[in-house]
Amino acid sequence: FFKDCGVNPESHETLIISFLLNCEEMGILSRDEFVNGFVKQGCNDKSDVKKCVQNKCRDVNTNTKQWKQFYKWIFKHVREDEKKKTISTELAIQLWSILFQKDKSKMKLMDDWMSYCEKKKDSDLKAISKDLWEQIYDFLKETSSINDYDDAGGSWPVAVD
Repeated sequence: FFKDCGVNPESHETLIISFLLNCEEMGILSRDEFVNGFVKQGCNDKSDVKKCVQNKCRDVNTNTKQWKQFYKWIFKHVREDEKKKTISTELAIQLWSILFQKDKSKMKLMDDWMSYCEKKKDSDLKAISKDLWEQIYDFLKETSSINDYDDAGGSWPVAVD
C-alpha cells in the first residue's frame, strides 16, 4: 500500500497516513479506519487514495502549522493508554530519529540531544512528558548551540524542567 502511494515505508510519512486516517494504534491500520478515513477524504478509488496521501504528506512536510499538529498528535497516538502522560525515552528516541530526519541538517544539537537521552534513559530521563515532547522540536530547530541558551549552565534545561 505505501509503495503504491509513493510513500517510503521506513519514513515518517507512514505516520502521516495514520494521522490522516486518525488511527488509534501505532503501526496498525484497521479496515474501518482505512475505509472510513479515505471515504471522509472523498476518495472513490486507488487513484484518489494515492493523490490524497501524497497531498497530505506534502502539506504536513511543507506547512509548519500542519507539521506541528502532526507532531503533537504523534505523542497522543503512541501513548500506551489515554491516561498516560508520558512515553518511554526509548520510544521517543526512535520516533525523533524518524521524525526529525527531514530537518536534521537544521538541528545542530540533535545528535547531542539524542546522545544525552541515550545516556540518561535508564536513570534521570526514563520518560518523556508531553511538554518536553512538544518543546524539544522548537528548541532543536531554534538553538544552534547549548551556549546560545546561556542560563542553562551547560545542561538540557527543557529536560530538567
